[in-house]
Amino acid sequence: MFLRDLFLLVLCTQLILGDTDLEGRPPGREGSVVDACIALKEEAQEIRREGYSAIDKADVIREQAYRVKDEAFELKDEAYDIKERAMEARSELETTLVETLALMRSQATVTNLYIQDIRTTLSSVSSRMDRLEGMIEEIGQKVEDSASEVTEKVSEVTAKVSETQSTAATIKNRQQAWISEIRLISLYKMTEENNRHSGGYDSDLATDGQFTHDRHVDNSIRTYSHTGSTANNNKIWIELGGVFRIHKIKIWNLRHCC
Repeated sequence: MFLRDLFLLVLCTQLILGDTDLEGRPPGREGSVVDACIALKEEAQEIRREGYSAIDKADVIREQAYRVKDEAFELKDEAYDIKERAMEARSELETTLVETLALMRSQATVTNLYIQDIRTTLSSVSSRMDRLEGMIEEIGQKVEDSASEVTEKVSEVTAKVSETQSTAATIKNRQQAWISEIRLISLYKMTEENNRHSGGYDSDLATDGQFTHDRHVDNSIRTYSHTGSTANNNKIWIELGGVFRIHKIKIWNLRHCC
C-alpha cells in the first residue's frame, strides 16, 4: 500500500511537471489523474506531517526513555547501595547474634555451675537443719528436765527461805532482847592517853560517869578529859577487861567554852 501511494505520488509529480507522455490513453483521463495526484500529494503531505509529528513524538518518547533510563540507573545504584547496606547490616547482625549466642552459652554454663553450687549448699543446709532440729529437740527435752529440776530446787529454796526468815525473826527477837540488856561497859575502866594535860584533866575522867551541862560548877571538880595540845594523832585507850560485843560508841563534847 505504501509503495502504491509512493508510485502514484511520483506519477502525479511528473504529470504536473509535464514530464510524462499521456499518449495512447483514453480522453478525459488526464483531469482525473491530476486530481488523484493532487489528492495523493495532499495525503502525502499529511503523511509527512504525521511522520514529522511521529518523529517529534518519538524524540519526546526517546527523551522520556532516556530520563527513565537515567532514573532506572539511579534506582539501580540506590538498590546496590541498599543491598550493600543490607549485606553489611546482615553481617553485623550475624556477628552480633553469634557473639550474643556465645555470651548466652557462657552465661548459661556459669548459671548451671551456680545452680549446682546452690543445690549443693541447699543440701548441706538441709542436712544441717535436720541436725539442728535434732539438737533443738534434745535441748527442749533438757530444758523441760531442767525446768522440772529448777522447780524442785525453787521449792526447796522457798522452804529454806521460809526457814531462814523464821530464824532471822528469832535472831532479831534475841538481838532486841540483848539490846534491852545493853549497859555502859566502859564505866570505871582503866584508861591511858598519849598527850596528857598538865592541869589534871586525865583520861580517867572520860570513864567516871560524871558530866555537867554548863560551865564548871566547882573549879575543883574535873568532869572531862583534856589533851595537852591540839597536835595530830591524839589517842586515848580504854581497857575493858574482857571481850564484849560493842553496839555503839558515844563521845560527848563539852557544852561550854573552856
